[in-house]
Amino acid sequence: MYCRAAVEKGILKVYLFAVTDIEENINFPRYRLFISRKERRFITYDEKLKKWRKALLESILWDVRINLGNIYVNDCDTKVIQKYLKTMQPAIRALEEFQANIRKEQRIRHDKKLT
Repeated sequence: MYCRAAVEKGILKVYLFAVTDIEENINFPRYRLFISRKERRFITYDEKLKKWRKALLESILWDVRINLGNIYVNDCDTKVIQKYLKTMQPAIRALEEFQANIRKEQRIRHDKKLT
């Protein structure tokens, strides 16, 4: 997969393109990931299934048998992701960690609500 990233109106938009789609001149991303650092939320649009998903990036890519290590992110897009998420981690690792932290916060809120 190939990754592109941009920040628009305070939202980090990460586009993931399948290499096979690029080779077939399909010019739209397979997945569109939207992250709001301010609201501590994320959501992904799956172009193939034409639906919104709240799953972690890791889970979405697992469904299509793509390893997170097989995603190419150029230096420019890595800097966009790192700056937005305020980290120096590699881009995909930063996204994965951000989503995991949000899920952890959600679990804590849910557990407090139950108790």
